[in-house]
Amino acid sequence: MVRVRHFGGMAAIKNLFSYAFKGIHLTLGGLGLLLTLTLCAPAISQAQVLGDPVDVSQDFQKMENVYFIGSRLASFDTASGQGTLQWDRYVRNTTLSFNKIDVGFARARATEFPGTEYDQDPSLPFSITFVVRARFGCAFRRVHFRSAMETL
Repeated sequence: MVRVRHFGGMAAIKNLFSYAFKGIHLTLGGLGLLLTLTLCAPAISQAQVLGDPVDVSQDFQKMENVYFIGSRLASFDTASGQGTLQWDRYVRNTTLSFNKIDVGFARARATEFPGTEYDQDPSLPFSITFVVRARFGCAFRRVHFRSAMETL
């Protein structure tokens, strides 16, 4: 409730408006503080603590990372299970179409210095080995041995 002292007509109206605008200013300030706390709360709650599992999914959303995606099997020997895979270099790229921004992958060129240090699209070796797992069932049995005194 706003109390207005007896002033002249225009002074009372100006005084009333100044109180009303101060209230709006305080309300907007409170909303701003609430909005700031709401937006900063996830960042505070997601702080990394020693021993917590590392979430690597955020690294796959960054635009500055270079991605190597396996594109084709360069060679493979079926007898030994060894071969080479060609990895193509990609970066995240934005495109604007129909008033919508899409984020996809685009082929990239090597940006390392010197340019001859790393391959543009490396072909790296790999091997396939099969693992045989053998399981044996064991059960604990109580074996009763007779002593030499019991046999007499």
